[in-house]
Amino acid sequence: GGCTRINGCQNTCGVPAEFDAWSRNGRKGWFYAELEPFFQRSETWLGRDRREYPGHCGTIGFTCAQALWHANFFFSRNNDGSTCVDGVKIRGTNSDDVSVNVRAKCEVILCCGALRTPQLLLLSGVGPKKHLQEMNVDVVLDSPGVGEHLQDHLIVPTGYDCPLFDSLWAMIIRPTILIRELYNYLRYGSGWFLGTLVELDTFFLSSLVEKDGRVKSISREREDPFNAGNIPDIAILPCSISDPSAEGTDKWRGLFGFNPTLLKVTSRGSLPLHSLDPRDAPLCKLNYLNTPKDRVAMRAGLRLSAEIARQMCNAGYPLKETSVSKSLEDVDLDSFMQGRASSGACLCDRREMLRYDREEPFLAGVGRMRNVVRFRL
Repeated sequence: GGCTRINGCQNTCGVPAEFDAWSRNGRKGWFYAELEPFFQRSETWLGRDRREYPGHCGTIGFTCAQALWHANFFFSRNNDGSTCVDGVKIRGTNSDDVSVNVRAKCEVILCCGALRTPQLLLLSGVGPKKHLQEMNVDVVLDSPGVGEHLQDHLIVPTGYDCPLFDSLWAMIIRPTILIRELYNYLRYGSGWFLGTLVELDTFFLSSLVEKDGRVKSISREREDPFNAGNIPDIAILPCSISDPSAEGTDKWRGLFGFNPTLLKVTSRGSLPLHSLDPRDAPLCKLNYLNTPKDRVAMRAGLRLSAEIARQMCNAGYPLKETSVSKSLEDVDLDSFMQGRASSGACLCDRREMLRYDREEPFLAGVGRMRNVVRFRL
């Protein structure tokens, strides 16, 4: 998963068919059957059903650091005309910081995220020739894929009122509850602060959702996780707090939300430069819901969310709609999602700028830049 999983120390194992598709597309060694032994070695399953999660002895720790630096690459030309990355010029963000040239003995690996990676390439002269010339950047390599094909897992939040003490909102409007939960966490290591905003995901196929939100009859074939046709394209992320500023919200009750999310995004955006200052963020043009397929999938996610809420109410749980679509008709769903859509903060950049060596083992998402030697993304 992305930052939601990392921040919450959580893990979601992918659908086997997804891994198998990677392997069939040239990612040697990435069939699910080949990866499963590594999952088993890294997992410790604490639930009752050990058939699906057989790992029992694994622990993985992570740490991260942030530095206020920015960089540019320096290049040379090989005799065959290819471009070679020789190293990186690093300098601090302050005007009086000293620049340092770091020479690469073997390769340079660039991993600055979906937004800063293409920005750094563009500032270094690697990207679409026309855009570089418009920005007065010396063209080192004309690479049309840089800064293109941007994707994000779009989220459309919904809102409901619920019992106050079932919602994290209680800690905001009741200071005594906040103090109690801080004490429980600091003294006993228990309580609400052990949780995260999203503790449960529902992964689903939009094609199985009816117009009224009900789920179609699911065949045994549809339950096969190795079937490429069963890769989920939507998710529902229940959250124990929602937007308190939504019209009709009772701020003295609890706030709860379902958050339909697109998993298999087909809309594409771009990341042109905003300026030549590396401290300025690039222009982020996401083009959300720009394809019919994305709109159909998100409608299904909103309909499924409404159906889950309806079933909760029928079971006796007191939910009250505050920020939902007027109806489950396409026109109302489209209007709601256009006004409520937001970033899932899972930005990624398709690898059209890369070329893959089918014979070379490598991590998913890591590959060589086309026509550039000693350089990986």
